[in-house]
Amino acid sequence: MKRLISTLIVISMILTFTLPALAAEKIKDVPKSHWAYQDVKKLVDNGLMSLYEDNTFKGEKKVNRYQLAEVVAKILVAIDQEKVNASKSDIKTLRKLSTEFRTELVELNQQTDIFNKRIKKLEEKNKIIKEDLVSTKGELMEIRKEVNKIIEDIRVEIENNLNARLNRIERQNQNLSNRVTALEEKLADTKAENSGLQNKVKNWKFALIGVAALLISSQ
Repeated sequence: MKRLISTLIVISMILTFTLPALAAEKIKDVPKSHWAYQDVKKLVDNGLMSLYEDNTFKGEKKVNRYQLAEVVAKILVAIDQEKVNASKSDIKTLRKLSTEFRTELVELNQQTDIFNKRIKKLEEKNKIIKEDLVSTKGELMEIRKEVNKIIEDIRVEIENNLNARLNRIERQNQNLSNRVTALEEKLADTKAENSGLQNKVKNWKFALIGVAALLISSQ
């Protein structure tokens, strides 16, 4: 396995990358003084290998054949896309590696196909979800319109009912006011009648007193 890793590092030293290198983040566990720093940086910068989430390379970690096959596959793709300038000896070495990793490369390709199919399914599902969301949004807008119409109808009905009740109350108040006015007028008439009766009583009283005085004087 060490021979394979060394071969990959040698390849990275020989190959000339024509694609623009990414601004690699600082590799925390590979200092610039490390003998493989430039090679690791070149592999990472050009996307042939990736760092872990904590920006470490973990060079001492065991590497399985699938991981090495993945790197070889990426290099082959880069050469095929003319992103890497490789000499005949480089290509010969890569062919040996691809032959050695044939099984892993086939399985990796199959896994990639499966992964791509899953991505396609997810994209289709996402498209359906978006369409459903658009449809749902339209339905929600229709429901909102219906709710607003119902609210407006209820408001108008309540307003009409309130107006009708207010009109009834106003009529009742007017009737009561008319009755109060009539009672006040009747009371005034009654007071006037009482005043007239009182005057008559006074007159009768004075008349009786006068009659009584005449009777007394005649005796």
